[in-house]
Amino acid sequence: MQQKIAIFVLALGFFGWLFYSTQREGRVVCEGCITYGGNTSCAKAAAATREDSLRQLTTIACAELAGGMTDSIMCNQSEPSKTTCTGGADAEAPASRY
Repeated sequence: MQQKIAIFVLALGFFGWLFYSTQREGRVVCEGCITYGGNTSCAKAAAATREDSLRQLTTIACAELAGGMTDSIMCNQSEPSKTTCTGGADAEAPASRY
């Protein structure tokens, strides 16, 4: 019986740690829009840093706008407009490319 309780406590601790670590990863949330080819797509993304969040935001928005590999590459090089980022220590800090 004690062995089952010990296993249960260890499993509970592991899942608690897993939940905590995955919640920390998405600490900067950015929202913004990309305009490419005359169309606009807005998206929301979360990541550990502002730069990563903006990169994911761009990728998500461009998935709706681009029609092929060349369009995808060109769209992903576009800068998002009207971006707002919340959370994390670097949410308001300027990113190197975005």
